[in-house]
Amino acid sequence: MSLDARTWVRVQIPLLALTVVWPVAQPLLRLPGELPAAVVWPGRIIGFGLVIGAAFLFRAASRVLGEDLVASPKPRAEGTLRQSGIYAHLRHPIYVAIVGAICGWSLLWSSGGGLVLTLTGMVFFVFKTQAEESHLLERYPSYAKYAAAVPRFLPRLGRHR
Repeated sequence: MSLDARTWVRVQIPLLALTVVWPVAQPLLRLPGELPAAVVWPGRIIGFGLVIGAAFLFRAASRVLGEDLVASPKPRAEGTLRQSGIYAHLRHPIYVAIVGAICGWSLLWSSGGGLVLTLTGMVFFVFKTQAEESHLLERYPSYAKYAAAVPRFLPRLGRHR
């Protein structure tokens, strides 16, 4: 999907806002889509864990990126390729954290509609990472080797590079 960098951000902002607002609005407005009663409390416990884990993951990734953390899929002109810390295990930990947080948020609110939006967010970030990686390959010649060695979203279990 070849959108310019600004368009990716223009789509991301309302999508993320909707993923926060919908799970809260759904029960308040008595909209259909609440999760079955049998999964509400287990879902809330899992959701709480996802939100907390996502916060830690986001923090770890943002500490490595520093001022190079941007919403745009296009890296800063003066930025550098980060391959240490959490980036030694995942190429896109920020996106993993965001999807984990919106999934957890939806589970905390027992929102089936929120989980559908989580899936939409997952698809969005898969396409956004493809756009981002084309910019990274263009900007950093060593990105191809890094991408071959480090998984995009889920860390490998066991031995690492």
